[in-house]
Amino acid sequence: MELPPHKTPRVGNDIYGLSRLELAKLVKPVLDKIGVTWFLDAGTLLGAYRNGKQIPHDDDIDIAAYLPAFKDNDLTSLHTKIAALLPDPYQIRVVTSYARKLEIFDATSDTFELPPQYGGADFHTVTVDIQIMTDSRDGVVYLHDMLGHVLVPQDAIIPIGKIMCEEQLFNSPNDIVRFLEAQYGYIGIDAFYDPQTKFYVKLLKC
Repeated sequence: MELPPHKTPRVGNDIYGLSRLELAKLVKPVLDKIGVTWFLDAGTLLGAYRNGKQIPHDDDIDIAAYLPAFKDNDLTSLHTKIAALLPDPYQIRVVTSYARKLEIFDATSDTFELPPQYGGADFHTVTVDIQIMTDSRDGVVYLHDMLGHVLVPQDAIIPIGKIMCEEQLFNSPNDIVRFLEAQYGYIGIDAFYDPQTKFYVKLLKC
C-alpha cells in the first residue's frame, strides 16, 4: 500500500505500535489527574473506529486536548503539570512552530525528520501527540497550521464518550463519525485525498 504523502516510511505502528500503546496507557491517567478534557484524535481515532486497532502506517498515538478558552500560557502550564507526573524515560515538549501542541515521548527512542511542510521538525518514534483544540466563533478548531480547514461542531465533542483501541478503553468524541468527517471528509476505506479541498473523497469506480 502506498503511504499518504505526509507519512514517513519505516516508522509505522507495525513496528512501534506496542511501545506507543504502552505510553498512551501511561498518559491516560496523567491527563485525567490534571483535569484536561481529552480524547483519541486523527488517525488513532480513525483506526479505533474502523476496526479497534492502530493504523499500521501511522507514526504516533493521536490525542486531542479540548481547551475551550485557550490562552498561550496554557501550553506552558500543561507542560509543567504533565512533566511532573512522567516517569523516566518519558519526557514532554512544547511545539509552537507549525502547531501549538505537546509531544510526550520516550527520550530513548530514535528520532526522524518530518516531511518538508513541517519546517524541518524532528519526531520521536515513540510519541503521543497532543493536539490542542479550542472554540472559535463557528465551531471547534485545531491550533495547527495544516489543519486550518477543519471545523468541528462542539456537540460532536462534548460530552466525551468511550472507544476501544487495541483492547484498551480510551476517551472519544461524543459523535465519532461527525468528528472524523469534519476532520477527514469521507472516512470509508475506499477513499483518496483531494489536495484541493484537503479532504478525503470516495473513490469512484469506473
